[in-house]
Amino acid sequence: MKQYDTAEKYYMDKDYNCAESVLHAANDEMNLGLDDTAFRAIGGFGGGMQCGGVCGAVSGGVAAISAKYIETYAHDCPEIGEHVSRFVERVREEMGSDQCCVLKEQHFNDQTRCYPVVEKVFNILMDCEEK
Repeated sequence: MKQYDTAEKYYMDKDYNCAESVLHAANDEMNLGLDDTAFRAIGGFGGGMQCGGVCGAVSGGVAAISAKYIETYAHDCPEIGEHVSRFVERVREEMGSDQCCVLKEQHFNDQTRCYPVVEKVFNILMDCEEK
């Protein structure tokens, strides 16, 4: 699997949250053409929707997949479920969970915060989308 460090500049250097960082990095790598509205809309998904639920990095990845495949709305894109479920299942397999509270307990540290999770989830996203 090719390794990407694109999310680092957003998470570590620009202090964006996990969801914002993954979506910004995906926008760069996948040429999604997203504007500031998309990045503001994903902001509340950081920290597991601010309550330790589904990891914000995973939510950012799902948003990127949606932006890549959905042209009008989700019900008009039958393949979206396959792409999203493949990504989320890979996260669960490789990380042991897709829940912020679980991942944070395992990977958070004071220096890099959740960057190890952001980096791994982003690399899983890119690997899934290269196939």
